[in-house]
Amino acid sequence: NADATAKIESLETYLKDLAAGRIELTSERADLEKEIETLRGDMEVASELRKKETAEYDDAKAEMDQAITALASALEVLQEATTNKTGALLSVRSSLNAGMAARAAESASLNLAVSLGHKM
Repeated sequence: NADATAKIESLETYLKDLAAGRIELTSERADLEKEIETLRGDMEVASELRKKETAEYDDAKAEMDQAITALASALEVLQEATTNKTGALLSVRSSLNAGMAARAAESASLNLAVSLGHKM
């Protein structure tokens, strides 16, 4: 009877330890805790990456905003410079055409010289 009483006391202590969480029947809890730690680490890495990407985006956005502002200012200047001044653009076009005609003539004479050189 003493052995049975000792066994009962041992089992009751074992049950109390189970209820208190001092003893686990499976490794599920340990596995889940490891998974939680892994997920927390992944979250920290993702958070740092997100911060870095946000900073890069903010820098790029600021640069683009400055470029847009500069282009808007340039457009205003061009509009003011060309308002009621159609002759200015036409004279630029005409000088470009004259320059192209001179280049075409020069190209033709060089081609002639090359073809004469091949004949000799």
